[in-house]
Amino acid sequence: METMMTVAEVVQQAFGNAELPEGSLCEEDIRSAQLRHLAPALGRAIYGAVLGGVMPNWRMNG
Repeated sequence: METMMTVAEVVQQAFGNAELPEGSLCEEDIRSAQLRHLAPALGRAIYGAVLGGVMPNWRMNG
């Protein structure tokens, strides 16, 4: 499954210029957060459209 943001983008948005230890955050953490928080909030159709590129402006790395 794709992620809406890369690990680097999440770190920059969440922590700014702070340095995190290597491996503190991985793509699986992002996928889990998307499924737990974004998918229920957006609904299956919109969530799928965002991941599928139908709504590219809703993605950081799209």
